[in-house]
Amino acid sequence: MLAWCKSLLKHSSRLEMLYPRAKFSAELYQTDYMQEALSRLYAYIILFFKPCVRWYNKSPIRRVWSSVITPFELDWKELTDQIMLSSKMVEDLANSGARSEIRLVRTLVELQDCKLTALDAKLLEMQAKLDQSISQLVQITSRK
Repeated sequence: MLAWCKSLLKHSSRLEMLYPRAKFSAELYQTDYMQEALSRLYAYIILFFKPCVRWYNKSPIRRVWSSVITPFELDWKELTDQIMLSSKMVEDLANSGARSEIRLVRTLVELQDCKLTALDAKLLEMQAKLDQSISQLVQITSRK
C-alpha cells in the first residue's frame, strides 16, 4: 500500500506541475485547437481524480486490499499516460504558436528594414541635392 500511495502522490504532483503551464499556454494562445487540447487534458485529469476520491472514501482495510489486488501502475497507468500525452499536445501547440509569432516578428522587422533602407536612400539623395545647392550658392556669392 505504501508503494501505491507513493505512486499516487508522485502522479498527483506531476499533475500539479502541469496545470500552471497549461493555463499559461491557454492564455497566450487562445485558439480552437488549444481549447480542444485543454479540454482533453482537463477531462483526463478529472478521470484521474475520480477513482482517487473513490479510493480515499474506502475504509483503510479496503484501501490496502485494493492496492494489493490492483497495483497503481496497472490500474491508472493508461490514464496518466493519456494525461502526459494531452499535456504534450498543449505544449506542442504553444510551441507552434510561439514559432508563428517569431516568424511574424521577423517579417515585421524585415519590412521595417526595407522602409529604413528606402528612407536612407531618400536622405542621401536629399543630402546630395542640398550639397549641390550649397555649392551653387557659394559659386554665386563668390562671383560678386
